[in-house]
Amino acid sequence: MQKDFFYYYLRSMRLYYCFVTGMTTLAGTVMAHAFCGHPWGWQDAVVLTVGFFAWGVNQIFSDWCDRQEDSINAPHRPMVSGKLSPKPALILSTSLMLIFAAASYFASPWTLLFLAIGGGLNLCYSKLKKIPVLNCLTYAMAITCCALYGYSGTCGVLPGTSCILPFLLILPAHFLMCSFSYNKDKEGDRRSGIRTLQTLYPDRITLPGHWIAGMIYTFAIFHFTKSGEDRLTVIIFTIAAVLLLSKLIFLLEKEKYHPAVCWNCMLCVCWLCNLIIPFFPGTIILAPLSLLIIWLIFRWYPDEKE
Repeated sequence: MQKDFFYYYLRSMRLYYCFVTGMTTLAGTVMAHAFCGHPWGWQDAVVLTVGFFAWGVNQIFSDWCDRQEDSINAPHRPMVSGKLSPKPALILSTSLMLIFAAASYFASPWTLLFLAIGGGLNLCYSKLKKIPVLNCLTYAMAITCCALYGYSGTCGVLPGTSCILPFLLILPAHFLMCSFSYNKDKEGDRRSGIRTLQTLYPDRITLPGHWIAGMIYTFAIFHFTKSGEDRLTVIIFTIAAVLLLSKLIFLLEKEKYHPAVCWNCMLCVCWLCNLIIPFFPGTIILAPLSLLIIWLIFRWYPDEKE
């Protein structure tokens, strides 16, 4: 029984999304080194570990709050299907979040601010799903807190005005990722009264609109990063982002929502990697490795309703 509990707890964490929060945290960390000149140390290990796992741990709380909508949109999720008992799962997540908070405090007390804001926004997101655009914006702000968390944990101070633009460029990646994800939930969202662009407008309007928005964002990142030393890498990553975006739109158009979830996740990570290139040359190795691992983990989730 205990083995089954941990198995379904890990499934509920949806580990492929951990690369999204982990890469966002890394973005904040490498910017801290670039702008503060802070040497790499144990603080980086702490914030990157927490940044990678905290979203999945917090997802247990979200699944509990969203169980009514999930009974329609994702009826096979362990908490909805009864395979994951809510009480011990919530206790474990609470304990882990307290451990994360304590470890983060030792890295820098400022990290607790962004842990609290990010966790609070994630819970607010569950309550704001019925408001179009604001729902995606709330989610995007919650995940962008990972970058602020990574920066403050590494430097021990709040980000300065000199790095506002990189942080602002992180936000659209998560906004678009959230909006893309609503395509698979259109039917359940309509029945639950949740208002998204996908429930308000037909695919012939939303999909081209999302493709255009994604392309504009892709080339905005390219404009930001092209002046660095790794110009060839930036060009390669930009081409990869365009291909991932186009493939994602194709899958959504064909209503192949299950593989679209995987491509949506990989696209967001690709965008984030492109932003990190000027600050962290090792991205050229980290990016394809991350995309491969996401694809492999996603094979553990053969059901789009989970």
